[in-house]
Formats: sequence, structure tokens, C-alpha cells
Amino acid sequence: MADGFLNRWSQRKAGQELPNEVKPVAETPANLAESAKSNKLPAQQSATTSEVLPQLTLDDVAKLNHQDDFSVFMQSGVDPDVKRAALKKLFSDPRYNIMDGLDIYIDDYSKPDPIPPEMLRRLVQSKMLNLFKAEEDAQDQATEDTKEKMALEALDRESRESNEVTHILPPEPKTEVTEIKSSKPPLDPQLKT
Repeated sequence: MADGFLNRWSQRKAGQELPNEVKPVAETPANLAESAKSNKLPAQQSATTSEVLPQLTLDDVAKLNHQDDFSVFMQSGVDPDVKRAALKKLFSDPRYNIMDGLDIYIDDYSKPDPIPPEMLRRLVQSKMLNLFKAEEDAQDQATEDTKEKMALEALDRESRESNEVTHILPPEPKTEVTEIKSSKPPLDPQLKT
């Protein structure tokens, strides 16, 4: 196989013709006419379409209904402006404007979809950025105020209870506190031990 390939390659490089090689035929007007004669179907179609299709205009497009056949306007001999107008008329039908829901690019992504505040409070980034610091400070202040208020109420309650207890118990006698002097004599600076 490699021998055959190398053989063919060397012959082509030398410019020799291969015995079973088919040369491409250059397309000239005479060749095209012969191919049209041999293949009469496309030639007959082009002749019939040019005979059947009168020159279509924008007035013809204006007369179209959504039930009409638009294929006449899509053929090759029709003016591009008339084709565009026919397509515009065709796709103005509401049946072609139904969204299937699979088009992900139809949403308006300029509107933000905010994260709920409860979830946002739990995020580490919101703590690092101090997003809720003012609210937390207000809550801390409120809790401190309530703690102080509860402490004051507790002290007030204790003082009232202690007043009640003092009225019940007899007053304790006052005792005087006297200083006790040490019995050691002062050290003599001249004595050394």
C-alpha cells in the first residue's frame, strides 16, 4: 500500500498522468448548456418559476393574511425588500411570539434580586463589612438599657425588702473598733544578727 501511494505521488510530482484519474471539466457556457440539456429538471423549474411568478411588490405583501402561502415570497427571484416585508408580516402573527420559557436571556437582569436580610445577617462578609453594625449597636444598647433597668428594679426591690427586714429585726448594737498595738519592741539599728 505504501508502495502504491509513493508511486502515485512520484508520478504526480513528475507531471505524468495517471491512467484512472478523472480530470475536472472547466465550466464554460457550452458545458453549462450541455449539463442543462442533460439535466432538464432544474432548467424546467427555473423557467416555470420565472413564468409563474410575476414581479412581487410590497402591495402584494400588504394583501397577505396569516393563512396565505409565504413560500412564493421566499424564492430566489424576489426582491430582498419584499422578502423582508413578507417575513415581517408573517412573524407579526401572535402565534410566533409565544415564549417557551427556555430562553434564559429574556429576564431583566438589571433589577437586583436581593438576599433576604435574615440570610444576609448570617453571612461572614456582612460582619466584615459591618453592614448591620448600627442595628447591632442599637440592639446592644437596648439590651444594656433593659439590663440596667432590671438591675435597678432588683436593687429597689432589695432595698424595700431590707427596709422591711430592719423594721422587723431589732437594731444591732454598735461596737467600737480599737487599734491593737504590737507587743514587739522596736529593732535596734545597731544590733546585727
